[in-house]
Amino acid sequence: MEIITQKTKEDYENYVRYFCFQRRLTPKIFSIVVISLYASFLGTQVFPNTNYFINFIVVAIISSVIYFVIPFILSTRKLKKTFLNEKLFLEKLTISTTTDGVQLHSDTLNVLWKWVNIKLCENSKDFIYILLFDKTQSVLIPKRDFNSDEDAQAFFNTIQNEVLKAQGLAKATSGKHLYKWGWLGLIPNVGLVAGVILLFRGVFKFNDRKLILIGIGDILFTIVFWTTVIFFSENSTSFIQLHNEVTQKNLNSLVKYIEFYKIQHGVYPDSLQQLDKGEDEFMMIYESAKGITKGNKPRLFNYQKVGQRYRLSSDGTDEIPDTKDDIYPRLQNADTTKIGLIIK
Repeated sequence: MEIITQKTKEDYENYVRYFCFQRRLTPKIFSIVVISLYASFLGTQVFPNTNYFINFIVVAIISSVIYFVIPFILSTRKLKKTFLNEKLFLEKLTISTTTDGVQLHSDTLNVLWKWVNIKLCENSKDFIYILLFDKTQSVLIPKRDFNSDEDAQAFFNTIQNEVLKAQGLAKATSGKHLYKWGWLGLIPNVGLVAGVILLFRGVFKFNDRKLILIGIGDILFTIVFWTTVIFFSENSTSFIQLHNEVTQKNLNSLVKYIEFYKIQHGVYPDSLQQLDKGEDEFMMIYESAKGITKGNKPRLFNYQKVGQRYRLSSDGTDEIPDTKDDIYPRLQNADTTKIGLIIK
């Protein structure tokens, strides 16, 4: 089969837009969502003050720029340089299929691309695109140069079938040989790295849906694993006991800082934020780790100024005020009549 084609600058620009923004769009969006979910989850653990939804939006925007915008800018720049140095890209070209490969002929070119050297042949809405394995040679064929859509499809099928026969069907069309690496997903963190690699290979090299799903599954397993570990750890008896001990110690120390503030200023502070840490970086006015590891913002201890006195407490592990597990300061060997703390 033979086709005579002549591209325009607009053809190449349109294909670049398609290649960067529409080609394999669904897998790209899937990978952006998965990466954003995990990065947001990780961000709220490392930086408790951040908001999960905002983290997700920021990571999704950054990922979209990496997936779409940067490739478009680089491809556009490369295309401009190509037009300046390679005028043959716009000349009339005769393309025919032979038993050995694809023959390309023009006034300045006469070359045979053997089937085994063709990396891929893609069929989009407006173009057929052929790329060699060295990635330095390719040809773009607008479908308007065919007599009909059926002729364009037949031309594509011929090339696709010959390429598959020359390279081996399984090797050319799928990442089946990588499926076994999905078992690494059962190892937390290691599986995350493997999942990202398999996801990218499935999206950008093989366009293999099963490989993409394996990669996503590996990534999600690490997320689910650590979420489960954190949940059960925070609700274990040992963690709750440790949480209460740390909270109790912080409350006891905070009374000293509040009383020192009274000595300095003559009155008790209206809020805990008024306490100046000064050189004492160990003063803690926030609840301890339980609420933070859930991704919530740190919460202040309960403080209420009552006339010339004050109340101070913690909501406890249930993070609900006025319940049985609330924690109050315990002052040993201290004359409570000389301080402003209202003892519960």
